[in-house]
Amino acid sequence: YLQQANGTPFFMNGDTPWQLVGNCTNAQITTYLEDRAAKKFNAIMIEAPTAYFATQSPLYNNVDGIAPFASTSYTAASFESLNNTYWNRVDHAINEAKRLGIVVVFLPAYLGFGGGGGGSGDQGWDYQIDAASDANLQTYGATLATRYTQGNIIWCMGGDYNAPNIAKGWNIATGIRSVMSSP
Repeated sequence: YLQQANGTPFFMNGDTPWQLVGNCTNAQITTYLEDRAAKKFNAIMIEAPTAYFATQSPLYNNVDGIAPFASTSYTAASFESLNNTYWNRVDHAINEAKRLGIVVVFLPAYLGFGGGGGGSGDQGWDYQIDAASDANLQTYGATLATRYTQGNIIWCMGGDYNAPNIAKGWNIATGIRSVMSSP
C-alpha cells in the first residue's frame, strides 16, 4: 500500500482528468481541482503532454494551441526540448494540486491504446518514443524530475498498451530516477 511521509497508510480517492492540462485554461484547472478537493478527492491522474484526446487540432496542442515540445508532430517529438509555454500550464496544475493536498499520478508519455504508426489517429506517444534516442528520452525524464520536485507526484509509465519495445519508454523512468533520490 502507499504510505505518507510519516509511514501511515495513504488511502487514494482519485479522479482521472487525463487531458486536464491539454483541454483547460489555468482558471479552469483551479476551479476543477478546488471542486475535487471539496469533494474529498486526494488524487488525480493526468497525461502530460496530451497526445490524442484533446479538443483542438493538432491533438497534442493545449487549448491555447501550444505544442509541448519545440519540435512536435505526429511522427516526431524532441522530448528533451520542452516548450515552456506549454509546460507552464502543467506547472500550474501540479502546483494547484499540491496547494489543495492532491497527489498527481503523472504519465509523462502515455503510450496510447494499441500503439501506433505515427499517424493522426495515434492515441499516445509510442511511435515518437520508438523514434527518439535513448539519451533524448533520459534527458526528458531528468528534465521533468528536476522541474517537478513538489513532492505530490507519482510517476506512471506506459498506459493501455504493452509496447513491444518497452525498454525505450523506460528510458524516461531512468532519467527521472537519475535525479530523484530513493525514499
